[in-house]
Amino acid sequence: MKHETYTTREWSDDNPVSRGVYNVIVGVAKVRELIALWSARSRTRRQIADLDARQLKDIGLTELDARVEYGKPFWKA
Repeated sequence: MKHETYTTREWSDDNPVSRGVYNVIVGVAKVRELIALWSARSRTRRQIADLDARQLKDIGLTELDARVEYGKPFWKA
């Protein structure tokens, strides 16, 4: 199998392959950011569920607020 070599010109912004590779890289980065956001939400909601009434009051939440927040799925803000 012959390996192809590409010059700088072939991998320019005008090359559809270059644009495609760039789009895949950007897409993967966005997915990673989304997974990190979901993970942070899930972790925060578990931590809120572990707080007692005094601790909730300290951060300005009622027990009802905490239950509502904890009950949300990780993908919802």
